Amino acid sequence: MNKLAEVHLFLQTYNLDLLCVTETWLNISIPDSLIAPKGYKVYRYDRSTRAGGVAIFVRDMAVVHQVAVSGEFNNIEVVCIDVHLYKTVYRVIGFYRPPGLDRDAQAYISFC
Repeated sequence: MNKLAEVHLFLQTYNLDLLCVTETWLNISIPDSLIAPKGYKVYRYDRSTRAGGVAIFVRDMAVVHQVAVSGEFNNIEVVCIDVHLYKTVYRVIGFYRPPGLDRDAQAYISFC
């Protein structure tokens, strides 16, 4: 929330259609209407504790469908959308894996 004005300015200055952001520090008590600037929708994954979180800002004119993410990725913060443009579907995945090298982290690294 403390850098929301900068995010809005960045979207407007560069006339972006889409922007992925990590470390949003948002929570369920903050409504989308407070986050998304005029002309944009926001898709997000909020961490239940302080810090973390992922958001994707998308221009309103785009046709977007949020995609459910498999439970096998429950140790990372991820938001996934399909953006429909010019008869083509683009899948956009914003994610954040908290730092550390535990057993789950090693499994994700070997999966990639």
